[in-house]
Amino acid sequence: MTPSLGSDFAELSKKFNLNLGASVEKGTLDVTVVFQLLMMKYGIRKTFCLIAPNFPDIDDWTKLEMPFGNQMIWLKELKDIVESFGFIVYAEESSKIVMEFNHKMIKNKVGIDDTMIQTLESQIGARDNGKGGDRKFWILKKELLPDISSITGANIPIGHILEYPDCCINYFVDQKTRILNDCITDSFNNSFTTDEQVIEFCLEHYHIDSSPPYQKLFKEFENHTEESRKLFKFISHQACQNCMDNPQSSPSAILNETYANFATQIDNKLFSYFDKNDMAINVGG
Repeated sequence: MTPSLGSDFAELSKKFNLNLGASVEKGTLDVTVVFQLLMMKYGIRKTFCLIAPNFPDIDDWTKLEMPFGNQMIWLKELKDIVESFGFIVYAEESSKIVMEFNHKMIKNKVGIDDTMIQTLESQIGARDNGKGGDRKFWILKKELLPDISSITGANIPIGHILEYPDCCINYFVDQKTRILNDCITDSFNNSFTTDEQVIEFCLEHYHIDSSPPYQKLFKEFENHTEESRKLFKFISHQACQNCMDNPQSSPSAILNETYANFATQIDNKLFSYFDKNDMAINVGG
């Protein structure tokens, strides 16, 4: 460990009051944020984002606090610490986000055209944006702000900015597409035949966990995510099946090894923490 890396880790540990020896079920947000900030400062990563669930819709978010490990943190304090390391915090407005599906998969499975798929992408995205609740806080260098503030897609461009492997981005899109295909098929089985009827049905039922036709898929995705976390402890994206089938040489495996090696350079206790607990699940990075 270089002296500067060691002092940076010690400084962040003190500011965030880290306790690497605490008993936890899974990796916590405070430790994960420290690791991500250090990866950014030392050129391992370009950016990451925090996903704050059930976040109030207010302009001055710095006045609020959010869960941070086993404590709460004022977002003004988080912003100040991030800026002291040369980065900025960008609170994303979600109203412009459009859902993205695999058009080819949909057309092959249920036979609707691109125009109707685009309508579903737009309206499902608008429905989810209208719910409010979750908010993304990006940690980044100022020069990356135009790229992030111009995002309109929900999955693909975000995955690219976060440097996820293309295969894993596409796998995630395909998962959402499978849910939509089942939803459209279900609408046909309920004798909905016009485009308007199908769209209305999908807006009501798409991605509703309690809807019986989709519970099997959700369980499959949940199990897959858990297996990904067990296999690749140091990444926070969901690895695709191909990456999991090739745990030594796949894109996710290479990223995992890179991040794990950096963790060992910082502190053996930090490496052991993630090796045991994984990354926090509400960090994209």
